[in-house]
Amino acid sequence: LTPYKKNEWKQHYPDALSPIMPEEDVSYFRGAVTAMLDIVERLPLHKKNKYRFNIYCRMYNKKNALRWVMVQFPRIIYNEKGQGLSSLVVVTDLSHFEIVNKPLMTVIDTSNVQHPFYKAVVEQKKLNKITCPLITKREREILSYIIKGYNSRQIAATLFIAYDTVENHKKNMRQKTNTKTAGELVHFVMTNNLL
Repeated sequence: LTPYKKNEWKQHYPDALSPIMPEEDVSYFRGAVTAMLDIVERLPLHKKNKYRFNIYCRMYNKKNALRWVMVQFPRIIYNEKGQGLSSLVVVTDLSHFEIVNKPLMTVIDTSNVQHPFYKAVVEQKKLNKITCPLITKREREILSYIIKGYNSRQIAATLFIAYDTVENHKKNMRQKTNTKTAGELVHFVMTNNLL
């Protein structure tokens, strides 16, 4: 599924996703995994293995062409405190489907016969109240394009602004939200429904 052999992949550790996904999808993927762990770690122990998570994003194939994949987490291993330790991960190539979409995460509750499927909509999660920072109109525009999977150059071209301006807005947003990476910023935005 990737352009790398095992030994080549090891060279990129611990950031093994960066060479196989576009930067924006890496950010979304990390944010989605963080959200997934947040969801399952709040569940009672007997319900943890009843949930299945799928993340839809883009990856490079053997020919370095982007295609859509579904990353599934069919089995997560927990410690005695209910914290996620590791997971079986299954990657399914969806390039044979015509998908025009943005990265997203779906959740399946296998114990719920009536309504087992969910799209990860963050406002449905229980959150501790926090004071959200003031995000300007321009920053909201840039955030919306980040979440759609655009990189800084594409955002600059779409909004007819300089690349450095986009980078400065991203830096300001990370400072306002006390996040260090684009993945943390996306997770913060998703969790607090800032768009």
